Formats: sequence, C-alpha cells, structure tokens
Amino acid sequence: MSSQPQAVVSDVSVLPLTRPQLAEARRVRAVELFEQGRSTSEVARVVGMHPESVCRWKRLWEQGGAWPPRWAVTPPTPNAARGCASASSRAATTPLP
Repeated sequence: MSSQPQAVVSDVSVLPLTRPQLAEARRVRAVELFEQGRSTSEVARVVGMHPESVCRWKRLWEQGGAWPPRWAVTPPTPNAARGCASASSRAATTPLP
C-alpha cells in the first residue's frame, strides 16, 4: 500500500434528483416532445413512462392546467383511460342508444 493519501472528491457539483424532481423533469420533457408533434407512445418511450400516464399528462397540458401535486390527485376511474384509447376501441365499449 502507498502511504500517500487518496484524492477524495468532496465537491459534488450535481446532486442526484429527488423523486418529485425526476417526475417533474419527465413531465417537462414530455411537453417539449408534445410541442414537437411527437405521438403519445413515442413520448412514453422517450421519458420511460407508461403510455396511459403520458396520455394523462398530455390531457392536462392541452387543458392548460398545471401539474397537480401527487397527493392531490385522485385515483383514476375505470373509464378515465378511455380518453387515450383509439376510436375503434371506444366504439366497441360505447353502449348503443
């Protein structure tokens, strides 16, 4: 062993993101991709999230709303995902008059 002290990096210029910061960064990136005209499935793949989550983000973004705090979000209803489904699958689940 060497008797010289090892160099220790104590100055961390970039701290790791917290979970809420990471979630916000993903949503911000998703909006950038929506503005470029990217599809929901492509945005989901790029940001590493499920397409239904990205679809909810897109709906909020299109409505001009801010991202709600996680604790203020109510659990989705079973029919909430239908807004992301294709027209053909909606037609199959929509009751006739």
